[in-house]
Amino acid sequence: MPSEKFRKFLEVQAKRSPLKVNKDMISWEEKSERAVSFQQSEFLESMYLGKELRDIVVMERSIAAMLKYRLTELEKENEHLRKSIRILKIALSGVISAAVLAFLVLSLLNKQI
Repeated sequence: MPSEKFRKFLEVQAKRSPLKVNKDMISWEEKSERAVSFQQSEFLESMYLGKELRDIVVMERSIAAMLKYRLTELEKENEHLRKSIRILKIALSGVISAAVLAFLVLSLLNKQI
């Protein structure tokens, strides 16, 4: 299921950079060779701390990449669900048609007896 894939993706990302949540700040340490300075992101604050978004939202490339990945996965899931709904509608109309036909046949048989 796509949501399971995304959950695993997030777990991998979380293991690479574990979050540290303080009272008013969220931060993490990169485990890479070079040190990357952390700049607060209003987007992260709104997501994790429930703060209101302003007119301009700042986010890191990795967050934008995760959002793009998630949107792509959701689009795939939507397409899959649309196909499933289409198949179920066809199957339901077939079952209803068969039930109506069976009712008519039984009605005709009862009139002949």
